[in-house]
Amino acid sequence: MSNPAGHSVRKNIMGQLHELTENFTPVTFCRAKPGPVRRLKAHANFRGKLILQWQRPRGSRVLFYRIERSRDGRAYELVAETPVEWFCWNDAPRGEPWFYRVVAVNVRGAGREKCVWFFQRIGNGKSRLEFIPLVPGLSISIFA
Repeated sequence: MSNPAGHSVRKNIMGQLHELTENFTPVTFCRAKPGPVRRLKAHANFRGKLILQWQRPRGSRVLFYRIERSRDGRAYELVAETPVEWFCWNDAPRGEPWFYRVVAVNVRGAGREKCVWFFQRIGNGKSRLEFIPLVPGLSISIFA
């Protein structure tokens, strides 16, 4: 003899389980912070637009990227956060020198940077844009 009440409870539980698993997205668990972004490039035009492009770090899952800037290359402030591998700064401040960097972020925290770009919008259709690799213990003066 079958139990119709037990069958309906089991069917209800199986239906709820199916709904849960249907919407489930497996997450790759990160064991470490992400590495540095790869191939960071910068482009500037005469109107003061600065475009940063990069490739995601190897091996790590990335939730988003932080674009940060600094006047002295030491204390960085957040400019923006983006989930994509590019950023466009439409109206960079005129006459002000800035260092820009991109840092990848995952559930473990922020990664490290490998290089920065120095950008200064001078005016009259001119800008100064220089790539600066980061070497531990090396001090660089851009104002010399």
